[in-house]
Amino acid sequence: MRRNGLERKLRWRVLGDVVPLRVWLAAIFFSVGAVACHSTPKVFPIPGPSEWKPEGCRPVSRSESGIEGRGIWRNLHTDSRNSDEVSVVLSPEFSPGWVAESSMWNASGVVFDRFSNVYFTPLFPHENVVLIGLDGKTGNRLWAIPGKGNRIGAGSPMVLDDPDRPGEEIIYLGLQDRALAVRTSGEVVWDVPTGLSRTPSNSMSVFGVNYSARADALVAVAADGSIYVLDRKTGRKLLSAPQALPGAPGVARTLAAELTPELSAKVAAIVSPFLNLPPGLEFEDVLHIIFGEGVVVANFFAIDSDTGAMYFAATAPDEADGVVDGVAATGALYRMDLVHDDGKIALRETCRKTFRGGSASTPALRADGERVYVADAEGRVLALNSSCEQLWEVDTGEQVHGSIAVSSDKGELYASSSRAITKIVDRGDRGELIWQTRPDAYDLGPLQETINVQMLTVAANGIAFQGGAGVSREGARVPFPIRTGMGLLDRDTGEVLYFSDGPDEAVSVVSIGPDGMMVIGDTPFRRAFVRAIRPSMTEPLSGGVHKWTTARPDLIVRDAVCAAESRLANARANETLCPESSRDEEFLVQQLLAQAALHADHGVMASSIARLQKAPEVSGLANLCARLAESGSGGPA
Repeated sequence: MRRNGLERKLRWRVLGDVVPLRVWLAAIFFSVGAVACHSTPKVFPIPGPSEWKPEGCRPVSRSESGIEGRGIWRNLHTDSRNSDEVSVVLSPEFSPGWVAESSMWNASGVVFDRFSNVYFTPLFPHENVVLIGLDGKTGNRLWAIPGKGNRIGAGSPMVLDDPDRPGEEIIYLGLQDRALAVRTSGEVVWDVPTGLSRTPSNSMSVFGVNYSARADALVAVAADGSIYVLDRKTGRKLLSAPQALPGAPGVARTLAAELTPELSAKVAAIVSPFLNLPPGLEFEDVLHIIFGEGVVVANFFAIDSDTGAMYFAATAPDEADGVVDGVAATGALYRMDLVHDDGKIALRETCRKTFRGGSASTPALRADGERVYVADAEGRVLALNSSCEQLWEVDTGEQVHGSIAVSSDKGELYASSSRAITKIVDRGDRGELIWQTRPDAYDLGPLQETINVQMLTVAANGIAFQGGAGVSREGARVPFPIRTGMGLLDRDTGEVLYFSDGPDEAVSVVSIGPDGMMVIGDTPFRRAFVRAIRPSMTEPLSGGVHKWTTARPDLIVRDAVCAAESRLANARANETLCPESSRDEEFLVQQLLAQAALHADHGVMASSIARLQKAPEVSGLANLCARLAESGSGGPA
C-alpha cells in the first residue's frame, strides 16, 4: 500500500461530494446494522493444472546478479527490478498455517533464503530488535538482531548469494542511520552507520536496500530523497556524502483535522499492543508515513542489473507545478546512474519524466531493462523507455497500489487497486487492457463489497492476491476491510481459482517461498478503524508473520511438472529464433523440477523427476504431467 501522497487527501468522494474522513466513517458505521458483519467465504474446488502457457521469446537479463534467482523472493518486490514475479508455482490448495511473532507488525514484506527460511523487520516492536530470522517449516525464531536506541523498525531485508562462499547467503538490512549484513546463521558480517541522521519522524523512512550488480553495491533511499550507497562486501560508504533527489516535499494533510480526537485515541489504543512508538512520534505520524504524505519518496525503487540504472518515483521539484511554495503538487520518475567523477563515485541524473497528479507506485522494470512501468496518482499505468520517454498509458479507473507486477512472459502486467485487479499486455507501441476483475471470494452482507487488499504476485500457475469483504458508501474511493483471505487467480481469465479465509490484512506484498507457500506480515491499519467504531463488525486485530500451508503437496508436484513441460516445449520451439530466451527458459525448467522434487515424497515419483532433471525431455514431462493431472495427485507414476 505504499503510494505517493502528492495530491492524496484523506477524503473520499461520496455521491459526488467531498466529505471529511470522520464524517465518511460515521456515515458508514452508524448506518450499518449488526447484520453487516456477516460475510462468508465462498468454497472453491481444488483447481486443475493451469492452462496458461508461455509463448514465443521472452526478454531476459544478461547479468548474473546474485538476486535474480526467480525462484526465491529475495527483496521487497522479489528482485532488483521489482517484478513481483516468481518462476515457481504457488500451491493450488492452501489454508492458514503457522503464525510467528504475533506481538509484532510488519508493514513491509518478508524475504526467504533458498531453504524457505523467513527474514523480516518488525515495525516499532516492543522488543528491542530490528531483524528476525524464522524457521520456514515451524515459524520458530532462529535469531534476532538487537536495535540500537529506539526500536525503529523499517522496510524489507534483502537476501543475496555470497560470492565468496558458494552455497551460502547473506541478509542485508538498510535502516535510516544503520545498515547491516548478517549470515543466515545470525552472525553479523558488518554493521555500519549510513551517514543519515535519525529522528522520530524519519525513523521508518527507508523501505529497505536494493542491489546494484554492476557496482556490487547496496543502495537505499529515504523519504526525504536522500540516497546512500554502500559497498556490499564491507559496508563502506561509496559516496562522499548521501545525495538527494531534487524533489520537494509532497502535499501533506493534517490527519488530526480529519479525525476526531476521540477516534484517533481509540485507534491508537487498539494498535498499541503491536506498536511501541518512540518519544516524539504520534500515531498520526505513522499514518502520514504509510500514506506517503509530506515526503519526497514514498515508494521503493528499481535497479536494472544489466546497466546499473536506478529508477525512483518521487516528487518533482517545487517549481515544476508552477508555484514556488515549498511543496510539490506533481511527481516525477528519475533515472539515476552511478558514475566516476574526478576519481570519486557520484550519482548523476540521466533523465526525468514528470507526471500530472504525481506518481502512485514503485517503478518496475521489464527483465531486459528496456521498459519502465509506473502508475500515476489518477489510475493510469504508464510505460516508459530507459530514456524516460513515455510510450503509452492505460487508464485502470482507480489509483494503483504499490508496484505493478511484471511478468517475463508475453508482455503481461498486473495492476492492483482497492476494488479491482487489472491485466494489461504491453504490445510495444500501446498497452492493451485484457481484463479487469474484482476478486469475488465472499458471500457479502448488506452494504459490503468485494475488495482487493494489497499488491499481487505472479507465479507460474496463477496470480496470488489478498482479497476481502469491505464496507464503504457508494462512490467512496477506498473501502475498509472487515475480513480477508488469500487467493489464486487464473492468468488468462482473472477468475478466482482458489481462496482461503484469514488471517489478517497486510499493507505490502504477498511473498512466495521456494516451497510454493505464501507468507505475509500482518499490519491491519485500516481494519483498526473498523474495530474502533464498531467492534462487533470485525474480529480483534492480529499481528505477526503468517505462513500458509497445504494438505496437498502432491498438487505442487503436479503443477510444477506441468509448468516445466510447457516452458521446455516453448524453449525448444524457439531455440533458433531466440537462444538467450530459450536458455533462460531451460534454467526455469530446472527450478520448477527442483520444486517438484522437494514435494515428491514417493520413491517412484522422486526417481522420475530426478531422471528428468538430468535430461529434460518434452515428451517425458508431458507424459508425467498428463498422468498427474488425470490422477489428481503426485503419487507413484
